[in-house]
Amino acid sequence: MTGAGSDHRIPELDGLRATAILVVVAWHYLGMQGGPDTFEWQVLAFGRAGVDLFFALSGFLITRILLKHTDATNYFSAFYGRRCFRILPIYGAVVGLWLLTKIGRMNDGDLPWWSYIIGVQNFFMAARQSYGAYSLSGTWSLAVEEQFYLVFPMIVLVTSRKYFLPLLLSLIILCPIGRAICYSLDDRFGYYVLMPLRADILAVGAIVAWFEYSPPGPRVKAMFRATFWVTLLLMPAAVFAVGQNVSWAYWVHTYLVAFCGSALFMTVQNRGARELAFLRTGAAAFFARISYALYLVHGIVFANINGAFRNLPELVVILSFAMSVLICMASYRFLEKPLIELGHRKYQYRPPAQNIAVASIARA
Repeated sequence: MTGAGSDHRIPELDGLRATAILVVVAWHYLGMQGGPDTFEWQVLAFGRAGVDLFFALSGFLITRILLKHTDATNYFSAFYGRRCFRILPIYGAVVGLWLLTKIGRMNDGDLPWWSYIIGVQNFFMAARQSYGAYSLSGTWSLAVEEQFYLVFPMIVLVTSRKYFLPLLLSLIILCPIGRAICYSLDDRFGYYVLMPLRADILAVGAIVAWFEYSPPGPRVKAMFRATFWVTLLLMPAAVFAVGQNVSWAYWVHTYLVAFCGSALFMTVQNRGARELAFLRTGAAAFFARISYALYLVHGIVFANINGAFRNLPELVVILSFAMSVLICMASYRFLEKPLIELGHRKYQYRPPAQNIAVASIARA
């Protein structure tokens, strides 16, 4: 399957990814340290929304890849091979280092150590109402993405194009209901960390990708444009509400589906526009490159530096951010980039046999 723009990288997405990681780091470094009564907490608690933006971007990028290569003879092996080379090395390094610190203490009250290895820690977080080990508390979102990777390629392959968009829209309708039910049953983790209940933010990204192959009409564009401006105007109220510890279960995540989805749609549809130049800067590209590693390591670095300089909070933030960035630069340069390139060389999507035959005839 091919479509307009399906072969080209969209530089503006770097700006969205950079925004996502920086607001998450700001929340962890500057917001949550003082407690819910502080000004910093109340202003920066909305930084958790960076994870939602990551999910929307992932839904878009993964769906775009899958729709482009549904006819490939190695559709599954190429997709999973490339994902493994991208996701597992740095994740394995972080989990491996954590396991080394727990030798002899595998059952000291954290989640089962093996749940992090097979990517089901989010289910244990929901069952035990705990984030588990601090160093790996943020990995619930990676578990959500891994579970998305497990099921979505098959869904894309077997779902008729006639029913693909309705399926995605049904997730956007059903997930808020599921979160509300979950929260009403006194579950304070499941609505946040379980993939089935976060599928709507992934689905809205997939919908934007679908419109890369089935161009939207004027009505659809107008709907997304109106949604973007309305949700943007409502953002101060959302930030205030989140700062007052309003539950995310009933409406915040649904609001973010609307905002992130419409912002992503507007960005993709207007790529190359002068007004979006701020998303195409070198700084945006830099933080986008290291965003995955930065998400994994920034909390670990902060915890260790905070232990050494607890009475100097400003210094802790500066040193933690600088050290995290340096670690991630090295990780991307010496680990992630070479392995990503190796994965792409080793797992190239192969076109259908008839396309290969036509190409051979054309070259003859």
